[in-house]
Amino acid sequence: MNKPHKRNRVKGWHKWLGLTVSFFALLFAVSGIFLNHRSFISNIDISRDYLPDYLKTENWNQNSIKTTLNIGGDSILMYGASGIWLTDQRHSFVERFEGGMKKGVDNRNTTKIVKTKDGNVFAVTTYDLYHLNEKTKIWHNISSLIDSHERLCDAAINGDTLVVISRSNIFTSIYPFDDFSKSSLSAPSNYENKVSLFKTIWRLHSGELFGEVGKIIVDLLGVATIIFSITGIIIFLFPKVVRKFKRKGKNSSLFIAFLRPSYKWHRKLGYWLTPLILILFISGTFLRPPLLISIIRTTVAPLPFTTLDSENAWNDKLRCINYDTVQNEWLLYTSEGFYSMKDLDSSPQRIMSSPRVSVMGVNIMQQVYHDCWIVGSFDGLVLWDRKNGVCIDYLTKRPIMAKRFGPPQQQVAVTGYSADFLAGDIAFGYSFGAKYIHRNGQFISMPKYEKSGMISLWHLALEVHTGRIYQPIIGFLSDFFVFISGTLLVLITITGFMLYIKKTRYKQKHK
Repeated sequence: MNKPHKRNRVKGWHKWLGLTVSFFALLFAVSGIFLNHRSFISNIDISRDYLPDYLKTENWNQNSIKTTLNIGGDSILMYGASGIWLTDQRHSFVERFEGGMKKGVDNRNTTKIVKTKDGNVFAVTTYDLYHLNEKTKIWHNISSLIDSHERLCDAAINGDTLVVISRSNIFTSIYPFDDFSKSSLSAPSNYENKVSLFKTIWRLHSGELFGEVGKIIVDLLGVATIIFSITGIIIFLFPKVVRKFKRKGKNSSLFIAFLRPSYKWHRKLGYWLTPLILILFISGTFLRPPLLISIIRTTVAPLPFTTLDSENAWNDKLRCINYDTVQNEWLLYTSEGFYSMKDLDSSPQRIMSSPRVSVMGVNIMQQVYHDCWIVGSFDGLVLWDRKNGVCIDYLTKRPIMAKRFGPPQQQVAVTGYSADFLAGDIAFGYSFGAKYIHRNGQFISMPKYEKSGMISLWHLALEVHTGRIYQPIIGFLSDFFVFISGTLLVLITITGFMLYIKKTRYKQKHK
């Protein structure tokens, strides 16, 4: 028996792998385009009723609540990814408290609410800064006072000063808070202009590494991927339909009209875009396990003339800020760890003996007791004694080593914490939701209409793009879905390029 021709083997790989992955490639492309334009789709929500059970909220899970703030008397605001809620110290009721805010779950995702000494209340959401009208209880958008094109991250109060931070800069204001000053923090001691390799590849994959032009190019590559997927299916199916129609004497001109341009666009577009498509697919495989592990702690010099090449030492690194009222200094959490500074003009100093947190970053950073802080992340909830450098697992009361990196001490993904309720401290877990830390008891249930609730289109696109949406079907393999599908897409692209080259050479040879 003769062995099949090498070209036939390559063609078989390209055809069958392409047919297998085409549906997922479509979802990758569409979700990627959505992810690249978060602000434009921020007011579009999808009902969780149509989604897998793991995306449905129950007992304030799914990052619903980050923390709380007592705004006076018995009134407490709970807030997080689910927006802002009004309740009391006995959590005897719960109701929405978002009057005046933009529509859309993503627009109402609240990261911080602070209250000044004179009673002014401010809220930081995904894109905006709001000021609460004390009389009408309506939020007024004051984002125009802040000169920032970045997402806002956090806010803090020190005396009569309101501080708001974005991913790269700080904004300060004093009463009557009708003007904000923008500034950049000083570089830390022994500063090296390095960025994480993960962030570099992430921005390369999204195109953001080259600004808006780069994002548009990646969007076009996404459109090209959609074209490849659709035309590939047409090339696979329509010839069979045409042959079947011809045997039966039926008119197949409509199918032929689709088939001819599909061949043309599939081959020529694929040939010219192969280098960029390979960069897109290969970079994507490094953003999820297992390849993610190889780059997550690596730092490199920023690529010249890219968005990571900045004179600002804290470009895209700021995450959380708060004021330590005991040590009289600012506590700052960044993508590079914890820092402290006596004032906003001084150089931040790295805190070496700090809690270990998840690579996803800190969700909670609050001062409690005397010189202790609560730090919550996807690696758990830690009680951090800053003065003595001691860390205690707040859920198990066991001492843990205070250092930045290493394997997690526990597998409890903590997204929130509150000490404002009479019944005791409450931790909010991503999976288990609200749970009393020191006693048994039931926290107030979510309103029935919220248990299914809505999810932002951006969040849903993220679940699809990372492969987590397939978890109910393939279980733990969903963690490797991006790597597997990305590898297959690379093989499909390479085999398609080989086929085009071989066919072109064959035509030239027999011309």
